[in-house]
Amino acid sequence: MKVKSIFRAMAIMTAILAVNINVHAQNVGAANQPATGFTLNARSLTLEVGATHTLRISGLADAQAAKATWESSNKEVASVDRAGTVTALKEGKATITATVDREKASIDVTVTPKMSKDDQRTDGKEVKPTGDTRAAGEVKPTGDTRAAGDVRASAMTLSDTKVELKARSTRTLSVAGLAAGEKAVWESSNKDVVTVDQTGKLTALKAGRATITVTVGAEKRTCDVIVNK
Repeated sequence: MKVKSIFRAMAIMTAILAVNINVHAQNVGAANQPATGFTLNARSLTLEVGATHTLRISGLADAQAAKATWESSNKEVASVDRAGTVTALKEGKATITATVDREKASIDVTVTPKMSKDDQRTDGKEVKPTGDTRAAGEVKPTGDTRAAGDVRASAMTLSDTKVELKARSTRTLSVAGLAAGEKAVWESSNKDVVTVDQTGKLTALKAGRATITVTVGAEKRTCDVIVNK
């Protein structure tokens, strides 16, 4: 009986060892299999300065994806760590590339200036101007007074503070919160990239960046425009 028990125990141990060896061999095989046809989980990425985003690899087993090396074409604009986390450092453009074996996948990253609290939006709607308000749409004046119901130029808001357009497309910006008789003046910082007429209509001409400025009296509001091909 003792001999049979010993042989039975040895048989069980042999079976367990064989299973472990088989599983290990499968894992090693998956890790060593050449990477083919993998992609990243985004085609392009736009981040504000100071923001981060982690890229993921699709189409590879976890063991293969873990072998990826990451690189940024412009480390002063956007850096990337070993885990694929991109950190936006300053305004500009960079290309992030993941390499597994000899296969590569890339994504274009655009870093934009960090928006101020006054420029932030909620669900696409303008944030109401802060400050003391009075009845019937009157905003508390500072240094000057107007007839009841008038609104100072300092309360004006621009419909957009950041816009992306394709070349040869158009878009119209608008100004809200102007008092009766106040006139907006529009200007583009780079007329080769995008022009603006005095109704606020933008016309994208070629790839690049420009700042659209609208002036009412001594008050100014701006909109950053990126034109893609």
